[in-house]
This record gives sequence, structure tokens and C-alpha cells, in this order.
Amino acid sequence: MFGVEVNSRKTPQKMEQKARLNQESASDGLSDIVLLKKKLLMKSEALMILSQELDQCRTQRDQFKAMAEQIQEKFWNFRKQINDTKDY
Repeated sequence: MFGVEVNSRKTPQKMEQKARLNQESASDGLSDIVLLKKKLLMKSEALMILSQELDQCRTQRDQFKAMAEQIQEKFWNFRKQINDTKDY
């Protein structure tokens, strides 16, 4: 019975320990938040870079597609000219 009462009492040392732990966990929480914010910022920047690269790839794709269509049209015109000259 006496042992339970002694353990349940808050000594100044235990209170200081608990306060220190609370401060440490609060500072750990703040450093976690700062770390998470930095990670989020880095990922946001990476996403912006990837988005810009995707836009560039789309532009290049459109340019190559237009070039391929022009070449194909020239080929068909050339082929038509050859067929027209064979008819004469």
C-alpha cells in the first residue's frame, strides 16, 4: 500500500522529466513539420519541372507530327507525279 502511494506521488524530479519530455516531443514535432514542409516544397518544385518537360515533349511531338505529315504529303504528290508521267 505504501509503495503505491509513493509511486503515484509527483516528485519535482519526475515533473521536470515529464516537462523535458514534453518539450522534446514538441520540438520533435516542430522539426517534423519543418522537414515535411521542405519535402513538400521539393516535390512541388520537381512536379513543376516535370510539367515543363512534359509541355516541351508535347510541343516536340506536335512538331514531329507536322513534319511527318508534310513529308507524307510530299511523297504522295511525288508518287502522283510519277504515275501521271507514266500515263503519257
